[in-house]
Order: sequence, then C-alpha cells, then structure tokens
Amino acid sequence: MKSKVISVFGIILVMTVIFFALYHSKSTQNSIQENSSESNIDDSAAESSFEPAQQEENERLVETQKNLKIQKDEHKELTAKEIESIRREMKITLAAMYAAQKSFYSEFGRYSTDLLSIGYFPSDKEVKIKFGFLEPYVPSTAARGEDPRRLDSDQLLASTKKEERWVYEKTSKNIQLGDYRSYCANRCTASDRHFEVMVVAQFRDGSNPEIWTIDDKKNLLQISDGTSER
Repeated sequence: MKSKVISVFGIILVMTVIFFALYHSKSTQNSIQENSSESNIDDSAAESSFEPAQQEENERLVETQKNLKIQKDEHKELTAKEIESIRREMKITLAAMYAAQKSFYSEFGRYSTDLLSIGYFPSDKEVKIKFGFLEPYVPSTAARGEDPRRLDSDQLLASTKKEERWVYEKTSKNIQLGDYRSYCANRCTASDRHFEVMVVAQFRDGSNPEIWTIDDKKNLLQISDGTSER
C-alpha cells in the first residue's frame, strides 16, 4: 500500500514538472513573438519616418543645384551669337508692335498705348527684353476694354493670367524702362497720329543698355549699343 502511494505521488510530481516546463516554454515563445512584433513595428516606424526625411533632403539638394546653376548662368558672359540673337528678337518685337499699331489705327483712326488692345503679346515663355511705352495715352473715346496703363511688358505681365505668364531672363529682369526716358525722341508714347515704342536689354553688368525704338513712320533705330562700356 505504501509503495502504491509513493508511485502515485511520483507520477503527480512528474506531471507537475512537465506542466510547468510546458507553461514556461509557451510563455517564452509568446514573449519572443511579442518582442519580434514590437521590433518589426519599430523598424516600420523608423523606415516610415526616414522616407519623408530623405525625400526632403533630396528636394533640398535638387533646389540647391538649381540655384547654383542659375547663379552660374547669371554670371556667364553672353557670346556674340547670343547677343545677335537678342538683337534679332528686339527687332522682331518692334516690327510686331508696329504692325499691331497699324492694324489698330485702321480700325479706330488713332494709336494706343495699351499693348493688349492693339493685339501684341509675347509668344515666348522666357523673355530676354523689356518693351513698351513710357507714358500712357488717354484718348477722348476709349475702345472697349482699352486700358492705356497697360503700356509695357511689366504691366502686361501683371494683367495676364497665371498660366499665360512669362519670365524675364537675366538680360531683362532688372530693367526699368522709365530709367531710359532720355533715349526717347518723342517721349515713347502714342497719340492720334503718332507713336514711339522702345525695347531694352542688358547684355552685361557695367555696359550700356541695348536700346531700339520704332515709330509710326517705321523708323527702326538703335539708340544705344549694349556691347559698349559705359
């Protein structure tokens, strides 16, 4: 009888040990899985936070390179071929404004300082020159929608829809047409019977401005040579 009691007790003891061993093993496995899951979450969070930071850094790098290129281009001397190309653009612009004024005159019997009303608008999105009149001409009877203050490229740009706007390049962006009033033979404005309009470019710092004008008699004149030093 005593032997049977001992045997039963031993069996219970062995089963208890096995139970605790299995329980400990299961707890350890769950802990490992939880730690692994937390680690994956941490890694995902780290990667998630890293991606925007890396993207911002890449964008800053691209912007820096772009600015450096702009600065390099601004200090780059124009070649003779580039200067001739700008002069050609100046002449084409004046010829187009002359034709637009003549067309307006044939309809209204007078000229106008409103570039939009006469039908002139630059075709390029990057403009190397500034152009226009220096004084508005206010007629006794305005055409529909006519605004004499829309008299130069700056005013025209300001009144243009965003998607149709152009940008000035280095040869024109710092130019103020009003600074060149003394170069006009007839005040660079319009009237019922006459008009005079100018275009200006700056080829390099320290040089004279390149200035051309045209009038109602189709006199196309180079008033200042932009390749000569001041």
